[in-house]
Amino acid sequence: MMWNLEDIRKMRRQLGITQNALAKLSGVSQSMIAKTESGKLDPGFSSIKKIFLALEGFKADKIVLAKDVMNKNIEAVDESARKEDIIKIMLKKGYSQLLVEKNGRITGLITEKSIIDALAEGKRIIFEEAPPAVSPETPLKLVIDLLHYFQIVVVQSAGNRMGVITKIDVLGKTV
Repeated sequence: MMWNLEDIRKMRRQLGITQNALAKLSGVSQSMIAKTESGKLDPGFSSIKKIFLALEGFKADKIVLAKDVMNKNIEAVDESARKEDIIKIMLKKGYSQLLVEKNGRITGLITEKSIIDALAEGKRIIFEEAPPAVSPETPLKLVIDLLHYFQIVVVQSAGNRMGVITKIDVLGKTV
């Protein structure tokens, strides 16, 4: 990686850390950070390396993962559940969607829209396709990309459901 001294101030500010905090993280003096940022000092390679490695490490620590945002309250209904029972669960819990499962495996999704459509047409509910699943270590940015196309993302590890992420979960993380 090519390091540019002019990037130190910019990166530090983007990460929201002070010169003093960066000095502690990198093991150099705050004075060295200040003088380097102002262009008054051209530090040696080992000091530059320490500063940039500290900045990169801090940046990596700030990455939000799926496990940091997921809702652990997972509700699912069996494929054989009656429309009336599904509606009662959704009303009681305030859910706009529910996972559908068979033998503990997610097979689909039921949404307010699919229920409304079934009621309007006098037909049985048609389940939507199963939502995508990600690992707990998946960066939130990737989950957000999936939420552009799916209403819900399942978080699982070794085939076991750990949680779900919806758009409202992501919005709640920003507040």
